[in-house]
Amino acid sequence: MSLIPATSLDGFHLTWENQQADLLVREYFKALNEGTDSDIDRLLAPTFESHRRTGTAGRNGEKNRLLTLRAAFPDLTYEIHENVGVVVEGDLLALRTYISGTHEGPYAGHEPTGKSFRIGNHHFFRHRNGRLVEHWEVEDSYRILAELGLIPPSIPLFDEKPGSPFGIGVNRQTTRPEWHRSQVRAMYEGVVSTGNAEDAYGMADSYIQNTGRAPDGASHFNEEFVGFRQVFQKGRSHQVQMVAERDRVITRSRWDGYHLGDLGPLPATGRAVDFTTADTFRFEDGVIVEHWDTTDFLAMLDSLGVMNSR
Repeated sequence: MSLIPATSLDGFHLTWENQQADLLVREYFKALNEGTDSDIDRLLAPTFESHRRTGTAGRNGEKNRLLTLRAAFPDLTYEIHENVGVVVEGDLLALRTYISGTHEGPYAGHEPTGKSFRIGNHHFFRHRNGRLVEHWEVEDSYRILAELGLIPPSIPLFDEKPGSPFGIGVNRQTTRPEWHRSQVRAMYEGVVSTGNAEDAYGMADSYIQNTGRAPDGASHFNEEFVGFRQVFQKGRSHQVQMVAERDRVITRSRWDGYHLGDLGPLPATGRAVDFTTADTFRFEDGVIVEHWDTTDFLAMLDSLGVMNSR
């Protein structure tokens, strides 16, 4: 019997190329932590572009962004979320990171508080010839502001679990990425978009929810989205990117609809909603058994006219 791997580097990847991509993105986050411009230049292609809610930046724009963040959070640290790992398919890779820091300089127009934050973000990269050439990030900046006490929590914060250690349930002799992709699509086209519990599909009864307000269990997940679509009606979740390898799928989605129901203390505004999420799903025996997500709540609140985060 083979040992359970500690990380996605330990016998998980299907090809040598996938293994190299995993090493590449880890080296990039190490360079971000150490603040080494020369390594960032070596790891990012000259044509590199990073896409965020606030706009698109090139290689130097990313370095400037890092300088700004370090001025606010001198101990800024990125950490690979090893329970999720790095998933690679073709020229795309996806992963989840933790980012943490202590607020010791001005941030988003606010003076230092001395408080610390720790949030989970999802990243999607395109790689080519040993360099990263494109990046999309789904960041929960709302949670940074709320944890630092800089804004009143319009949306209640939730506790986050790290999830199962990497490798649980992985049969490294087989892979079913096409089936796993089809199951995720069916779930998004089902209860996630329709809000109809009868459209729930492809989740184990013992499903584990590591992020979000819903407790573990497929029935609680379904109830969450029945309620969600009562708040945001006449909309869907449109998948933009999907990366699948062995037992996991990581997807980035855009959400729309109209705010026709109360969202916690926020009454219905009638406005069109527009925001992005990223989700990691782990499979066993062809069904989803575990989930991690990141939601750009600031974008959601922006679209509702609650706050301007740009």
